[in-house]
Amino acid sequence: MAGGGIVGLAAALALHQAGLAPSLVEPQALPDAPPAEPDPRVYALSPASIGLLQALGVWEGLPRVQPYHRMQVWDDHPQRALRFEAPAWGSPLGAIVEHGALLAALAAAVGRAGLPLQADRALHYAAAEQRLTLASGRHLPAALLLAADGAASPLREAAGIPVEQLAYPQQALVATVRSERAHEGAALQRFLPGGPLALLPLASGERSIVWSLPPEEAQRLQALDEARFARELARAAQDEVGAILAVGPRQRVPLQRLQAQRYVQDGLVLLGDAAHVIHPLAGQGLNLGLGDVADLARRLGTAWREGRDPGSPRLLQAYARARRAESEDLLRLTDALYRVYGLDLPGLRPLLGWGLGLVDRLPPVKQVLLSRALG
Repeated sequence: MAGGGIVGLAAALALHQAGLAPSLVEPQALPDAPPAEPDPRVYALSPASIGLLQALGVWEGLPRVQPYHRMQVWDDHPQRALRFEAPAWGSPLGAIVEHGALLAALAAAVGRAGLPLQADRALHYAAAEQRLTLASGRHLPAALLLAADGAASPLREAAGIPVEQLAYPQQALVATVRSERAHEGAALQRFLPGGPLALLPLASGERSIVWSLPPEEAQRLQALDEARFARELARAAQDEVGAILAVGPRQRVPLQRLQAQRYVQDGLVLLGDAAHVIHPLAGQGLNLGLGDVADLARRLGTAWREGRDPGSPRLLQAYARARRAESEDLLRLTDALYRVYGLDLPGLRPLLGWGLGLVDRLPPVKQVLLSRALG
């Protein structure tokens, strides 16, 4: 297993739990404790992802988890919003977790499981020799190599797997803010001409914002003083959160779309960002990667228990077909939303807002959309 990020650690744990004997290769030291301070990098996890983390034993005790029970999506006016509500007696729609806290919880679970860890960088996998070459020059035996080494995956590049890649003319402006109105466990998203603005509830009572913008606009907003930025953010949110009372450090992140043409090649299997990267407007990037983990661990574990070869080409290609189809669906959806909401046509904004309001009044359509979002 190459890659000690969230997807890589989850994959190592899932394979271990399925009865296999994974080894982990990661050049950076794994965290030994969650950050003392809240991490501005957060994820909106679906119930399916939460279920996987519960099964891996890393969900209980995870600090600063904020469930959300309501989602509101709108365009031109909050009164014409599309709203999703979790039933009062049921599970939440999802939960907001911090990157640092989740990574530390997974690292601790890997330590408890006693999984072998190589503090090195994986460079190349030779399937014929079943051998992994490390940056130090050492070689490790590997009957099957799972690569979760990020969007710039050196292993994918070394294998010569082409990617379909697009750099969006947008950057995500990310920050933690405190608003006048309590979030009450609601996740909000407004589609603006320059890109979507998401306001996610945090356990601290604050909100995390992910605001997709043209690069020059993101740069301008980042450079504003706190008071002026707070006013522009409150206006963009159409006062749904009230006044913005405090703003944490602002970061800009380039946005891209990436799809590997092959997820499997000669005993090399791609997971997470090494296989696919999507626009954050759907909030499904990490959920998609954890879906890779759950699918692959299930297939490999079943084959192992039944005495079949977990690395058989037929099994791996079945994984690749299923996961590529899933990612293609999300890539098409996010790309379509990005393009439609980016159009500057007279009368389009009220029409899109009316469409969201109409869907909100069609329970069967809402249920289909909700089921898709929840994984």
